[in-house]
Amino acid sequence: FISLPQQAAGYFIPLRNNKDVFTSLVSTVAVTTVRDILLIGSAYENIVYIGTTIANNPILNSRLEGYTRAIGKTPYFPKNGEYSLAMGAFLED
Repeated sequence: FISLPQQAAGYFIPLRNNKDVFTSLVSTVAVTTVRDILLIGSAYENIVYIGTTIANNPILNSRLEGYTRAIGKTPYFPKNGEYSLAMGAFLED
């Protein structure tokens, strides 16, 4: 679990290989997502993450969980959450 101030300092390290680049990009996505949650406001305590990107990327999943908890929210990753968007589109039709 990495606190947000520690993560911000992590952006200034040199990227030596593809794994460093991937990890940096995933962390950037996670921090940006959690920042957007903060911008929504404090009305929501529970945050649900869905979609194939979340389901197929355990590193992103881990980062989102840690950062969401760091801001005092509870993250949820539903089983088969990668199908949630398709179900929503289906129900809209």
